[in-house]
Amino acid sequence: MAHSYSENRFHHAFHLFLLVLILTNVAAALLEMTNSLNSEQIRNLHFFDLLSVMLFSVEWLLRVWSCVENPLFNHPVKGRLRFVFTPVMVADLLAILPFYLPMVFALDLRVLRLLRLFHIVRIYVERYDLMMDRV
Repeated sequence: MAHSYSENRFHHAFHLFLLVLILTNVAAALLEMTNSLNSEQIRNLHFFDLLSVMLFSVEWLLRVWSCVENPLFNHPVKGRLRFVFTPVMVADLLAILPFYLPMVFALDLRVLRLLRLFHIVRIYVERYDLMMDRV
């Protein structure tokens, strides 16, 4: 399926937004590990964390919902289940689950959010594939 210029621009802009959000989250996670933050900075980091996890969660759910457009995952139930268990989706789920698990269990797994770095690799692979399609 050919994509229009505006769809490709939106696609690239969205991936750039995700890349910046991921890198900012990595920096925030590293900052949070230091003991030099005051209570307001900690509160701001927690708010940023909440906002980021909400955005990543919505993005993850939208990818699951729309995966049936890909012929490899076109079955409404089996296709989505197969898609959810792909390595990238599992890594992304492991990156957002640490936010939700403490609501059920007494755990602190924020370090797993660094798995969002795998998402950066995926963005660059997709961008490389798009460039190669144009050559």
